[in-house]
Amino acid sequence: MATILILDDRTTNRDIFARLAVSLDKDVRVEAFGDPRRALDWLRDNSADLVVTDFRMPEMDGAEFTRQLRSLGPGSGAADVPVIVITAYNDRAYRLRALEAGATDFLLSPVDHYEFMTRARNLLRMRWQQQIIQRRAASLEQELEDSARSQEELLRHSRRALAQVIDTVPAMISAADRQGRCVFVNARQARFSGSTPDALVGNPVEALFGPERGRRSRALDLLVFESGEALPGREEEAVDADGRRASSSPPRRRCGAPAARSNPS
Repeated sequence: MATILILDDRTTNRDIFARLAVSLDKDVRVEAFGDPRRALDWLRDNSADLVVTDFRMPEMDGAEFTRQLRSLGPGSGAADVPVIVITAYNDRAYRLRALEAGATDFLLSPVDHYEFMTRARNLLRMRWQQQIIQRRAASLEQELEDSARSQEELLRHSRRALAQVIDTVPAMISAADRQGRCVFVNARQARFSGSTPDALVGNPVEALFGPERGRRSRALDLLVFESGEALPGREEEAVDADGRRASSSPPRRRCGAPAARSNPS
């Protein structure tokens, strides 16, 4: 159902325009006002598909009414509703004032009934097409958001699955970023360090390897990030708090990803 708002301070004109508007289609509903402020109050809580307003009114002319209509905000839908301004003044200055305020079209008074209906029908059709496009755009935006959420959820599942697989590997594996923070620690490495993966991730590598090995680890990781090449194979020995020994290899990942190291058990 289309809603057409008629604004004219003269009752006779309101009645004529209302009858013409109703004759456009059986589903057209008309809201008629003689006071611009009452019309604006109604528009704050309701939406119209077409507004027809007289230009010359005692307290507020059609240009000022249109300007205030456009300023009601996006939530009211008033920014896009087509507005026909009816004026007896065939003067360029009045047309410019109405256009600058946001008018869509004009009719000269006395209004030709056939012209009124043709212009109103065309603007209603434009309004419906605009609403179809807006709904489609909103639907596409929602689909994109849903797709992005699905991809993020899939990525989280993939990371969890990868972490579970890595936890079954008989080696201590960890990875750090450019700032020397742990971004991944498998369960075997965390146990060797006397901690848990959750407690270590996000902390400096010194929390994982201790001060001396942590400094060496940072230096090796930076070489990988800066050169983009894996370092030659080498091993170093590590001892946990209980005196257990293990060997570790230098970073193996190339630039563009966290530097990772593997410590065979």
